[in-house]
Formats: sequence, structure tokens, C-alpha cells
Amino acid sequence: MLDRYGRRIDYMRISITDACNLTCKYCRPGADRQMLRQKSQKDAQLTPDPEHLLEPSLLQNLHPLPHAQQLTKEEIRTEEEILTKEEILTKEEILTIGKAAALCGIKSFKLTGGEPLLRRDCEEIVAGLSGISGTRAVTLTTNGILLSSQAKSLRAAGLSSVNVSLDSLRRETYESLTGRDGLSEVLAGIDAALLAGLSVKINTVLQKGVNDGEQLELLEYIKERPVDLRFIELMPMGCGRALTGVSTDEVLSKILESYPGCKKDSSKRGNGPATYVSIPGFCGRVGFISALSHKFCGSCNRLRITADGHLKPCLWSSDSIDLMPLLRKAEEKEQKKSLEKGPEKSLEKGLEKGSEKELLRALSAAISEGIFGKPFEHQMEDFGDAPEKRLMSEIGG
Repeated sequence: MLDRYGRRIDYMRISITDACNLTCKYCRPGADRQMLRQKSQKDAQLTPDPEHLLEPSLLQNLHPLPHAQQLTKEEIRTEEEILTKEEILTKEEILTIGKAAALCGIKSFKLTGGEPLLRRDCEEIVAGLSGISGTRAVTLTTNGILLSSQAKSLRAAGLSSVNVSLDSLRRETYESLTGRDGLSEVLAGIDAALLAGLSVKINTVLQKGVNDGEQLELLEYIKERPVDLRFIELMPMGCGRALTGVSTDEVLSKILESYPGCKKDSSKRGNGPATYVSIPGFCGRVGFISALSHKFCGSCNRLRITADGHLKPCLWSSDSIDLMPLLRKAEEKEQKKSLEKGPEKSLEKGLEKGSEKELLRALSAAISEGIFGKPFEHQMEDFGDAPEKRLMSEIGG
């Protein structure tokens, strides 16, 4: 489907949880920490209906970070503010949105979070989206901590590619940035994904004075691996507003000093806006996502769904359409019918055909409205005015 500016919108990013087992500085620093700083480690508990999360204890094994102490109360989410099981989209609701999106021309889906691999039913969601008629690809973005144990089954479920967030190959720097000594787990996850036959991309955000000297180390990592390394400009959103990023022009200039033979690579590599260069002798490619220095809104092809069911036409804008009332109203109506027919008529098989068609029509209309309302461009360069106030983990990375 085309939006009002003639852009073809065929890509949807769906956040399936806002929970995460890391606390990266630009995404959600201090999250799940406030109580840890006020109480002892022994007394701290994380209880956002954790039965819907895989190994919820992972969210407790984090160490307080110095930078979290500097945040205001408004910038710190406590564990109580993580969405509960009742507040997030169910697997069935996600798949229903996927079906409606397909009717609007969406062909590719990416699961995001938070950390999507914390969802116990992540593989089932992958399989369900992969089975929707017209789906071209289902991919996933992850921090990689849980990837090694799930890569093979995700591939079998229909996943084609993973984007792994990795901002440092230095153990101490990685822990400082993420709040977890988990670098070895991430690297093991990347190797497992490659072994499983998944396409792998590494997403790196550089910060001035933090990890901006690691470009060449990261490049060496992909020299012998068929992995694309993408440098992403830090976006002035949420906690990222207080940090200083590095432009992709600076990164490319540094790379050219050491590898003057690198050339532009115009091959199609996924659904995103990255531009690529290739370095002679390297297995992997180097990509750049330049949301600030080289705005790509003119070719933007995506919509976002938050974990609590809001459709966002633009990451930067605060505008959204709440799909949850449509979904829950249909479910309540079906439950009422089921009760009238007797206890043997359960909802295990989902909505009846007539009700599902009605719901799909309503959702398709809402998605079409979102596509038509998609703004012409973001205004990230205007640091003084950020309409979207939520953290990246709340929106979906």
C-alpha cells in the first residue's frame, strides 16, 4: 500500500515485550534498578506476571550502573512499570495483526522488544507470521544473550535473519554499556545463529569517549565471518538525548584511513535503510544507518507496533493508533458467545470465521489509517522538541 507521499509501506516491526535482560544506556538505563538501589539484592523481586517470560530470573541478575544514579525519577522505570501479561499483545493478537497487515500490503515482519527472546512463545509467533499468505520474511532483533540456545529452533520455525546489538568487543566496556557481563554469551549466540543458517547482522551504536575507538576491532571481527556490521547513529530519543553519538560520516572516514580500497556495495540486504561498503578480503559487509546525518524518510517503508498494541507510523512522532480496543472487544464478544453456547464451546480454536473477518476488516482499516497518516519526515535534528517521550524499549527498537 502507498502512503500519501507515494512511499510503498510493506514492512512492520512488532514489539512482543518491553522487558529486557540488559539496561543499555541509550535504551533503558536504570530500568528494573530503582528497587535494587533502595533495597538489598536479597529482597529485590521482579514480578510483572513473569510466567509469560522465559527465565524471568535473568532480569534480576544485573548490577547497578553509575550512570543510572544520574537519571531523574521520570527517566527511571521500576520493575512495576514493565507491562504485565494482561497488558501486552498475546500471540493470537499478534498473528491477527499480522494477517490484517498482510491485507494492507505488509510482506516483511521483524520482531523486536525489549528482548523478544524473553517471550516463551517467540518461536510460535515466528512460525505463525511465517505462515501468513504473502509473507516474504520474518526476522528478529536481539541482544543475543539467549540466542545460542534458540537459534536452531527459530530457524526451523521460519526465521530468516537476526540483528544482534553489540556495541563493544571489550568485556569491561560491554558490561559498562549494558549492565551485564554477557559478551561471551552474545558472541556464542552469533556463532550459533550462523551455524543454524540464519543471516546475521550486528548493530553498533558508537558514543563519543565510550566506544568510538572500537571501529577497527569490530571490523576485524567480521573479516572471517559472513556477518554484516552496521553502524547506527545514536538517536536523540528517550535517554539517548543526554548522550553524544558519532556520525556515520566520521565512522566511514576512519575506516577509509585503514581500508582505502573499500567500495560501495549496492546489493539489497534486508528491509532497512542501511547503505553498505565492502572491504576487499572481508567476508562481511559494513553498513551505515544515518538517521540524522543522511535522513532517509523519503524511502521509509515501515510501521511499528508496540508491545501494548499501539500502531506507530513514525518512530519519532508521538502519534499512534491503539489497536488493543479492537482486539479485546472482539475477544470479549466471542467469549460472550462461547458462554451462551455452553462450556464445551471454548475459544481454543480462536475467533469464529465471521467474527475474524469482521476484526480483520476493522484492523485493516486502522492500519490503512496509520499508513495514510504517516508523516513526511522526522524532526530528530531538532533536539529541543522530541514528541515521543517513551523509552526505546517501550516503543520497540
